[in-house]
Amino acid sequence: MKNGAVVFLALGIFFFCDARAEPLNELLFRFEKACNTPSDISEHVPFLHQLSKEISSVVEIGMRDMVSSWGILQGLSESPSSHRSYIGIDISSPPSETLNAAQRLARAHGIEFTFLQANDMDVAIPETDFLFIDSLHTYSHLTYELEKFSPSIRKYIAMHDTSPPWESVDDSEYHGDFSEYPDYIDKNKRGLWLAVENFLQRHPEWKLAARYINCHGFTILERKK
Repeated sequence: MKNGAVVFLALGIFFFCDARAEPLNELLFRFEKACNTPSDISEHVPFLHQLSKEISSVVEIGMRDMVSSWGILQGLSESPSSHRSYIGIDISSPPSETLNAAQRLARAHGIEFTFLQANDMDVAIPETDFLFIDSLHTYSHLTYELEKFSPSIRKYIAMHDTSPPWESVDDSEYHGDFSEYPDYIDKNKRGLWLAVENFLQRHPEWKLAARYINCHGFTILERKK
């Protein structure tokens, strides 16, 4: 492959990010930049784009610098749905320039945009097509999120960082004792992939659609029809 083009394959579909693409509009330009600028999630941005253009509503938990958000917003801009919505939740606010640009471009493309600066343990979400999780990387927190939010998700749940370094260990930045989590969560377990496996064992209504181990890992769950 030449000229900086990058191709990804997932769910039987080719995704194409072309570093040569002209900025036909600002949203497309930011999406292409997110694809082609190396980061811990850049190789998964095309998957977020593809999943989002199939549906009409997305909730993203853990926005960071919003690299992933550009894939979601570009996908929603291509969705045939007449009403498209994005809700982003993070305990910290993304950089103001990036957040303001995302709000402006979402409006320009007919996407209802909401940002909630909050701990996701303190919020409820509406019924939504697609949930993307990239927040606190501990077994307990991901288990809590999956149990709390999955009943509201109609089609897809995707998670970043399900491979090393957090496949089988928790993020060392968490310094608590897990006392904030419900008793049904096993506080002795560690790692995001185990949280996914245990969730699927408890919830036969969900299936593993895809798992990628590159770029810290990316896992897609799909609600069974």
